[in-house]
Amino acid sequence: MTNTAALDFRGSQMIRFLDELHITDEPVSPERFSGRLAQLIDLSHSVKISIAHTDMGRMEFEPFDNSFDTARNEVMRVHADTVDIIVKAFTDHQGSTRLKAPKRERLNNDSPKEAIKPFLSFYVYYQRMLDSKLNNLREYIRSCASGLSVKLAQLAKLDEVLADTLAAHERKSFAQVPILLERRFSAQLQRTQAAQLDELHTSFCRDLQALLLAELEVRMLPVLGLIESIEAEAYTQQMTTQ
Repeated sequence: MTNTAALDFRGSQMIRFLDELHITDEPVSPERFSGRLAQLIDLSHSVKISIAHTDMGRMEFEPFDNSFDTARNEVMRVHADTVDIIVKAFTDHQGSTRLKAPKRERLNNDSPKEAIKPFLSFYVYYQRMLDSKLNNLREYIRSCASGLSVKLAQLAKLDEVLADTLAAHERKSFAQVPILLERRFSAQLQRTQAAQLDELHTSFCRDLQALLLAELEVRMLPVLGLIESIEAEAYTQQMTTQ
């Protein structure tokens, strides 16, 4: 059985990168994770999760013609395509109609706020792309899982409820990244002389690309969790048929 070793996202590259840039407000330790997660789930969401868990025992499983490889292959395809889109956004590649990274000339502005505005808008544009692509991929993988086994159908339902429960917090968290970038870019621009703007522009683009790729990693994590469960189930079924 093939595994997803090429998509090993253990640890958070995004958190590490933000920390290296010195623009995170507070590190999140593994010891505090469970407590903070509990704070995000209010009473109404707790009830929904409880109901979903209870309903799992009464779910009617309807298998459909699908292979265990289908879901994994789709994850690999979407991941590769998305990385390609992000990388090409910082090149002069002519085949893409998506928004390109702002040119060096955009930094020629007496107002630091106005000078960095195109860079922040660029980041938000690609955040929306990531949100759309990864949400669609997650729904697709849940659909695949639902038709493969009873256990996976139950997991897919639970994942759907949890995704809805944490959606508002996820949007709020990712919305903080452009705010943190604005703080960093403004400080850098104010310290930079006109002769150093070429170097600063290169630094801005390098940080933007690294953060977008890191954010892709973070948004992939729930999908990869589903894929690992699908592969574990495939292995179990393979062992029972031997």
